[in-house]
Order: sequence, then C-alpha cells, then structure tokens
Amino acid sequence: MKRKIAVGAGIAVYLGLSAAVAAGAFGKPESQTEDAAVTTDTEEAQSGTDLAIAQKSFAITDNQLAYAEAGQSDVYVETDELKLLSEDKLSILSRYDMPELERMSAEDAVDKMADLQVLKKIEVLGIDRTDFYTPEYNWKAIYNESLVAVKDALDFDETVEFNGTTASELNAFLEGRSQVRVEVTAAELTLDETIDVPSDVWLSGTDTALTGDGEDNVTYGILIEDAGHAAVSGMQLKSGFDYGIYIINSNQVLIRDNEVANAALKGICVMDANTQINLINNSVHDNGNGAIFFNGEITGCIIQGNTVYQNRGTRNLTAGIVFSSMIVKDKYTAYNEFLDEYLYDLKETPNHNVVKDNLIQGNYSSGFYSDGAYMNYVIDNCIEDNEKEGMCLDYGTFGTYVSGNTIRRNGDRNRQTDEDLEADFILGAGRLADGSSTAKLPGISIDNSAYNIVYNNNINENSGSGVKMVRSGYRNLILSNLITDNNAGENEAYHGFGVELGHASEPDEPVKGLDFTADYENIVARNVISGHHYSGIYIAQDDYCNDLIDNVIMDCEQFSVENFSDYFNSAVGNNTNVGTLNFQLQ
Repeated sequence: MKRKIAVGAGIAVYLGLSAAVAAGAFGKPESQTEDAAVTTDTEEAQSGTDLAIAQKSFAITDNQLAYAEAGQSDVYVETDELKLLSEDKLSILSRYDMPELERMSAEDAVDKMADLQVLKKIEVLGIDRTDFYTPEYNWKAIYNESLVAVKDALDFDETVEFNGTTASELNAFLEGRSQVRVEVTAAELTLDETIDVPSDVWLSGTDTALTGDGEDNVTYGILIEDAGHAAVSGMQLKSGFDYGIYIINSNQVLIRDNEVANAALKGICVMDANTQINLINNSVHDNGNGAIFFNGEITGCIIQGNTVYQNRGTRNLTAGIVFSSMIVKDKYTAYNEFLDEYLYDLKETPNHNVVKDNLIQGNYSSGFYSDGAYMNYVIDNCIEDNEKEGMCLDYGTFGTYVSGNTIRRNGDRNRQTDEDLEADFILGAGRLADGSSTAKLPGISIDNSAYNIVYNNNINENSGSGVKMVRSGYRNLILSNLITDNNAGENEAYHGFGVELGHASEPDEPVKGLDFTADYENIVARNVISGHHYSGIYIAQDDYCNDLIDNVIMDCEQFSVENFSDYFNSAVGNNTNVGTLNFQLQ
C-alpha cells in the first residue's frame, strides 16, 4: 500500500535561494524597527547545525527487511525502501537550502519564546534538537531495530494445536507453555472470559472468529499484560468485548493479520510503558469509541499496513489512531481523567514510533491525533474521508515527521451531534442545509506544537485549510507538498486556505496547559498551492519571523498571500498569478 508522491523542487520555481540568503533576503528590512530584527548570519548558523549532525554516530541494521503486506505469504520481505542513503544523514535544511529555523534576534526570542510550554518540554526531556533534522535516518533506524528485535523474539521452534472452542479452555491450555506457537484449529471461539496471552507464546488462528457468549461483554477480548515475546495473528474479534486487544507494560509483541470490530469501546489499546509493539496488517473497524489508542511511555513501535475505518466516537481521543500524553492513573482503562497540566509536565507519551502504509478512512473523529507525543514518523499513509482533521498535531507535539501521505476529503463534520459541537465550542456557528457544521476542519492541524516537518504530502480536497496552524506553532517546516483544492467546505460563515498561519488568541475556557500566541519562525517552502482556496497562504495578526520560500501559488479566489500581521515575515522566490493583501511577495 505504498504511496510515493513526487512534488519537491522540480515543480516549484527555484530562483537562486542561496544567493538570496547570502544577500540577506531573510534579514531585517531597512524600515523595520530594531525590536523586530532577525538573524542574518544564516550560513554560520547553518554550518553549526551541520557540524553537530556530522559528529553524530549513524548506525543502522543492514537487513532491509519489511513486514509483508496483507495477502503475501511471507512474514518478511526484502525492500530497498529501508536502505540508508547518504542524504539521510544530512540536515533536511541543508539539503533544500533552507535557513535555520531559529531566526529571531536573541532579544526577541527571550521576549516572545522563552516561556513557551512546548519548547520547555523539549528542554525538560533533554532532546537534542539536531535529531529533528535527520527524519529519514531516524525512522529507518527505528523500523529496522524494532522489526529485527520482534522477529528474533518470536523465533519459536515448537508448534502445538489447540482444538477447544472456548476462551476458558484456551487459557487453561496456554498455562505454563513457553517458546511455542499455538495454532487454534476451531473456526470459532466463544469468549466466555478474556483470553490471556502469556510471554513467549504466539497465538495463531486461521481467521478464527471470537464471539460473545450472549451474556455480558468481557472487558478485553484478548489481554497481553507484563509480557515479552508474544504474538496474536489470524483472529477475527467479532463481538462480546469492551476492548478488542489490550496490551499493558509489554515488549516485543506482534499483532498481525487480525480483524477487530464491534468493540463497545476501542479496538486496540496499548497502555502505560511498552516497547516494540508492532501492529501489522490488521483491520480495525466499526468500533464504538475509537480504533487504535496508545497512551503512556510507548517507544519503538511499528503501526503498518492496517485498515482503520468507520470507527465511531467524535472526540479527539477517539480518532482512528491516537498517541496520547494523558497521565495514566489506571492502566486498565483507556478513559483516564483528563488533567489540565502544563505541557512540559506530560513527559510519558508515545515517542520514536513509525506509522506507515495504513489506510485510515471514514472515522467519526480525526484520522491521526497526536496529543503531546513526540518524534514519531507518519509515512506513506492514506488518510481520507474522516469527519475531523486528517491529522492533528496538538498539545505539545514536537519533532513529528509527516511524509509521503495522501490526506484528502477530511474535516466536513457531517456526523457530529449538537453535544459534540458544543464540546468543540462551535455549536453556535450553526449548520448547513446538509446538516454538517459550518465550521470545517483542515487536512493537517498544528496547535501548540514545534519542530514538526510536513514534507512531500498530497493534501487535497479537505473541507478546511490544507495545513492550518491554529495557534502557537513554532519552527515547523512545511516543505514540498502538493496542496490542491482544499477549502472544499467553504460557506457564508467559513472559508479556508492552502496554508494557514493562524492565531487563536483567546481560550474557549480557562486552561493552563496551552499557550495562546501567534506563530513564530515557521518555514513554508517549495509547496505547490493551487485551486479552490480562499487565499493561498494566510498570515494572522502578530505572526512573526515566518518565511515563505519558493512556493508556487496559483488560481486562489482572493489572494496568493493574505497578511494581517504588522510584524516582519519574509518571502523570496515565490511565483503566483494572484495578487497579495498587505504583503510584498518576491
């Protein structure tokens, strides 16, 4: 299900950016006041980043194995896609002749950015910021290490058959077994109790149906707790459970080729502290309140080749795939109380995971929702027809790499009740004749987030903007995307843009865990923005030190760039057939 999108510099009109940088194109205009100065010594700053990256050790397992796609006979296949390339070890900024992300003067940075929560979170976690600039190397290293570790952990020599028909019989059969693959021969198992999969056991079915016994639901269809080296494959979880597959405090687990449907609550949950949980080629659909939910310190995982569709639940934390930083007070439920904490205090959250080649379609909430997670890699997914955003990077998310995805036809809000709209503070915006909300949502939303890279994606026909920074977006790179015909839900009360640098300056209700500032030091570069947008790029009030570089902006309804900020924002090498508002576009 691999989808590669070739946008990049070949489409954009490249007008000598290196010369422009050397000439100070991103520096302070003569008419600009002193407190709005930006750093002009870009080449010196850039060389410092490059030197720091060059001094890093780049080691990667040279196996080039990938998980086989659904329908392939082998568990692993050889692929060139995972080969480490020389350019993977270079800064993405240098590769595309971009200036440094940190461009404010020291004085302005102290004034505007010293107390921002998402930047404090990076400091509290001790993250080396140069790691943000080599995302291709990062995801390949995580993927290789995780796949090889899980593959080796599940290399069992013994296979036994289980011929029973109930979960209780299976649990008795599994007790005391180790280093074994257990093949279930029955076409159907009755869930008279939760199936507990222990360490060092691979539970394998042949599309075996797991169904309720007609009494009350079991809490979990399958539970893996405090386990290592476990796997579940070939199971069809059909009915009789609140959660389909529930994993707690485990490592090196493979969940492959299963169907998880009709859970009263969520399909697959991974809770608390886990490492190298690989969800491969599962179908997760029609669950009552979300599909795949990761909450806690969860690292080194692969979510690949899954179809995640038509899952109900309209709140953010019921999206198709959720990575959450909520404090886990009770690991046995995915419904821990939301606590309004400062972002930098929410440190135990999914990080260094790969989400790749999934179809995330038609869910009642967003496709992918990142609630404070960091340094995750969202690669080559198709995210379409979801009611809310295709993807939301929210609440302290940083260092996320979004590349090669198709993100289309999201954000129409067709299936939200009045209660849902009231919870999102938009009930008063009204509804259209078709019953959907007038307040549409973007393909990709960025809110209180920093250092995210949105690169080489196809973002089209979303109801709101293509890419929207709601507020408090810092040092994000929006690079080489094809952004076409968004603003599909335009109406008298609402319109959207190709790229929107917004500024929601007032909270809907009192909250300490968010900042309400403008957007600072973002780079929007080499994108093709065309078609049905109200304006190509929108710059909100007080946005500062954002650079627009080498974009092609065509055929917008109103303006190529619509600017409401009195602060300095720069442009160089852009091409358009539409005029601007309050902005000089070079």
